[in-house]
Amino acid sequence: MNSKPHAYLFKSARRVFCLAITTLSFAVSFAEQLNYRLDVLQSNTDTLSFYSNNTDSLTFDINSSNKSTRAIVVHQQNGNGEIDAATLDSIVFLTAPTPVDLGLTVEWGSLPVGSHNSKEYGRYFSWGETSTKNRYSLNTAENAGLAPSELKQKGIIDSISGQLTPEHDVATLYASHGWRTPSEEELKDLISYCDWKWTEQNGVKGYSITGACGGQLFLPANGRKNAQTSQFIGEQGFYWSSNTRKQEGAIDGAMALQFDAKSKTVTYAQRYFGFNTLFVRDAQRSIQLTKKVKNLFCEYPERFEATVYPDWIAQCREIQWSTSSDSIATFDENGVLHGHLNGLVMVYAYMPGVGTDSFQVRVIQKYVDLGLSVKWASMNIGAELPEDHGDYFAWGETNSKLIYDWDSYLCKQAQCGLPVDSLSGLPSIDSTRFDAATVIRQDGCRMPTFDELKELQTKCKWTWTDGGYNVQGPNGAVIFFPAAGNKSGMLTNLEGISGYYWCATPATGYPDNANYMVFYKGSHSTYNGARCSGYTIRPVKSY
Repeated sequence: MNSKPHAYLFKSARRVFCLAITTLSFAVSFAEQLNYRLDVLQSNTDTLSFYSNNTDSLTFDINSSNKSTRAIVVHQQNGNGEIDAATLDSIVFLTAPTPVDLGLTVEWGSLPVGSHNSKEYGRYFSWGETSTKNRYSLNTAENAGLAPSELKQKGIIDSISGQLTPEHDVATLYASHGWRTPSEEELKDLISYCDWKWTEQNGVKGYSITGACGGQLFLPANGRKNAQTSQFIGEQGFYWSSNTRKQEGAIDGAMALQFDAKSKTVTYAQRYFGFNTLFVRDAQRSIQLTKKVKNLFCEYPERFEATVYPDWIAQCREIQWSTSSDSIATFDENGVLHGHLNGLVMVYAYMPGVGTDSFQVRVIQKYVDLGLSVKWASMNIGAELPEDHGDYFAWGETNSKLIYDWDSYLCKQAQCGLPVDSLSGLPSIDSTRFDAATVIRQDGCRMPTFDELKELQTKCKWTWTDGGYNVQGPNGAVIFFPAAGNKSGMLTNLEGISGYYWCATPATGYPDNANYMVFYKGSHSTYNGARCSGYTIRPVKSY
């Protein structure tokens, strides 16, 4: 083959559509990085000249003020790899479709590929092919008989999305500028989220499609090509998607929109059929959660909010709220999230035709039913989250403080148990003015008794985890006890190693002491210790 570029003059080319522009310049680079130039000498001429070597077809982006125009040159080569003017099939100038916004995730082209007005059905292509032909059959189909893995290997479909690659997408070839063949899901959205009305426009039967936000699209009942025959024109419509059938054994089918006056669906069809193709391009859509809550307490529902772009879509579409687990949390009709059980849950704000934004929320029950005689709080007094240590209290005091010793305690060590001791004679301080849980929370909770602490230890499953114990009740519910350590003097001791939790019951026979629960990795039990020590408190609440 002669590698030197050759100049050829084409005269009286069939089906020439010229633009009213004096001179246009074209430049294209394909696999061999060849540059091509095409000059329209004058607007009313049928004479074109360009320079080329070794290519089967040329597609030119026009370098002019009309960026949406594209030229397709279809021709054949002679045996020497040179373009033969006598076999020139056509030179067609195409204009990219007018975008129609139906309020979906993509904009739709106003006309099918190859159509110039609503009276035309457009051009017919076998799936994954970019040229029309005289006969549509298995023998002439380029992509029939190929499994999805083979289509990926040959570069016909993308290995990730499973959709036609740009060089095999006729919509991209004809229009460029982001236009492509719609996916299977995009065709399904067209059915699900738009209003379809069978009608007739300019003598052509088909569907008038109206989006939820008012945009309109007309799909002609274009029929199909089978062998050399046109079938069902005016009765049925057939439009390819960019997806083949997903099953590995499917070697003949691709997904397509099919309709008649009574029904519409997206289903598979033989790839060799000649169907029309629609244009779509990604629309600029977004939804973003603008008010969200990281930690949700079951007792305090929270409203979530989201912003939609463009904002006009929000006038005709509603945000659909949902969670990954209805047992943990659910939304009401006003976008308010209600927590039900402890756990992590994904929150989703979805608007059809726009997209989804999500956020992880931790749902916290303030008081948890473990299947015991009382409900247990999910966190310590003074804590904002279950894993927080919270505040430390001397037994019978209701404020945390800087120093924990007998000198700062509400009575001196030598006075414990005597009439001067305000706590003397009380069998339990729960629900009294000496109960820090009752005084601070004021929601009906109290400090646990000694018996309730023992019940927690003997009837629950204790599992050590990083920084404390997960305690699972007989009914399966779980709460966490952090290893908060203790306070003595001004020091905090054993944080992350041990946990010390007061109960409301004083120690029998030891006026200086009160009962508490203590744990560390591998052990949990009850003891009694000096009332002046600083320990944490986990409240309980009656049913």
